[in-house]
Amino acid sequence: MTRKIEIFNKNNTLKKHFFHLEEHIYLSIFQNEAILLNIKKNTYQILQKEISETLCCLIENAFYRKGASYEIATPLKLPFQKKEFNQFISQLIKENIIKDEAYNFPYPFKIEKRIHSSGIYCPTWRLSIGKTFGASCVKMILESLIILSKVHFYSKIRKFYGLVMSLKIHKQKYERVFLYPSVYPSSDNIKILINSLNKACLIYPKETKCLEWSTALVLMALKRGWKFNLCVGVQNYPFIAHAWVEHCGKILSDTSDFPEDFSPILKEPFRDKKETLI
Repeated sequence: MTRKIEIFNKNNTLKKHFFHLEEHIYLSIFQNEAILLNIKKNTYQILQKEISETLCCLIENAFYRKGASYEIATPLKLPFQKKEFNQFISQLIKENIIKDEAYNFPYPFKIEKRIHSSGIYCPTWRLSIGKTFGASCVKMILESLIILSKVHFYSKIRKFYGLVMSLKIHKQKYERVFLYPSVYPSSDNIKILINSLNKACLIYPKETKCLEWSTALVLMALKRGWKFNLCVGVQNYPFIAHAWVEHCGKILSDTSDFPEDFSPILKEPFRDKKETLI
């Protein structure tokens, strides 16, 4: 149900209106083109430059609402004419990309932009045999197998949405642990966890790709109260998406250049928020 708002305040002046993306929509910019990730539909969509500029303008600026139409609150030239712009808003609401609600504060999450990145031609991710050597724990390997079975189930039945929701649920479940800033894993403990997961992947009957591997590692970390993030980066032409894990801004068991080569589109369950709000 659409939430009704009063567009005038006590001084009879227009209130600012901010648009927010739907909870299942993630946005990133790569080489001046917007890429949308819909985790409910399990789809990526690359938008043309003009549409990308309009969508960014919509999410990053304030608007005045006059009846059924909107006018930008800042002296910024819109990519579209006023009529076309309002039709564009209606279409985004209809397609469940932006929310049909009024907010008095800007969209809080950071939208990553890689305007000048050249991307990667054709990266491949495979679990190498060499990565399975090193200290591990039999108990952790068994735990990893259980987590892997759950992750593959979520991926098959509920797709991307199921994976992301599992991370959010685990975060809430172990939220109390995160209140203590002294809970940080040692590098040795991280290595043992990764080695255990890698060995479990060799035993598990189905192939584990970067998204399943990263989700499994984050779930195991959340259980221990470690703030690991599932990260997904994208590029447009050729379109490529890759998943990895970050802890305290450091990439674990993967290429450290990914955040610069790709444009991060998803970071869960600890999303990056804007440093300053309008």
